[in-house]
Amino acid sequence: VERFCTDNQLPYCLLNPLDLKLKTNSLRRLKTDRQDAHRIARATLNNHFRLKQTRTRVYAKMHELARFYERVQTDIHIKHVQLHTQLQQTFPELEQLFTSRVSKLALNVVSLFPHPSLVQGLSRTVLKNQLIHSTDKKLSKVKGIQYAEKLQALAKDSYPAVDPDSVQVQAVRYYCRILINLIRQKEALTKQLVTLANNSLLEFAVITSMPGIGAQSAAELIGELGDIRRFDNANQLN
Repeated sequence: VERFCTDNQLPYCLLNPLDLKLKTNSLRRLKTDRQDAHRIARATLNNHFRLKQTRTRVYAKMHELARFYERVQTDIHIKHVQLHTQLQQTFPELEQLFTSRVSKLALNVVSLFPHPSLVQGLSRTVLKNQLIHSTDKKLSKVKGIQYAEKLQALAKDSYPAVDPDSVQVQAVRYYCRILINLIRQKEALTKQLVTLANNSLLEFAVITSMPGIGAQSAAELIGELGDIRRFDNANQLN
């Protein structure tokens, strides 16, 4: 119905179910039958509802991208928790490779060496070469050596709960692959959001000029709020 009204430029109200129920006490929680439809229609005659201001194509796409970005971010958090659960059984010390955020480099390292036995017996040079050639981020030799030394130290202190051929090791690699793909998707969405906002919307430059707000935060803010010109006052915006 909403799509039909938009396509045919028909004015309409998009009502919040809770707001409608507060103004129509006789409505039941599940409004499905003919009587409730009639009560909803009568409520629109007795109350003044604000007409829906349709988003332009740019703001609509920004909104969809922002919501998609949020879902991907939630998926990353869920998969990170699942990876943590499996890694506690196979090689818990590896979590020291993670910083405050999950990086593709750390995930690649975990995927390569999800169990300490895969590190033990390998020289520092062999480890360095595997890291340099098997991760999708270009590592310098110095950085490769640093990671190799840290891996050797972590493997030496580790006493895993499972064997290297356990299903948990497979699960660790599985969640690493999923997380890497999710992070790539997140980066692509961020680029889309920022590029679209920067090329199409004048307020992007205004918002990014505010101290503490970067390009990504500004793009997400615009994606969620849409065109703020449709608000009458600051309270509506809040």
